[in-house]
Amino acid sequence: MEKQGEFEMSKMKSYMMDVEDFCDAYFYGGDSEFTIDEVIDEVDKYFKSTMASEYAEKYLESILGK
Repeated sequence: MEKQGEFEMSKMKSYMMDVEDFCDAYFYGGDSEFTIDEVIDEVDKYFKSTMASEYAEKYLESILGK
């Protein structure tokens, strides 16, 4: 039987992966006409979450640099 904490961690990891996949779609192949800030705005609109947009910013900066 799965423990509650493990379930919550699994949900959070899945959520973070959803944000990453959303961001990756804008930068597929490494070239994009979108800026990091524009993608973060889209994340905020789509996920309706400050946490998602904050994570997206950290994620994009880690893979693309700033």
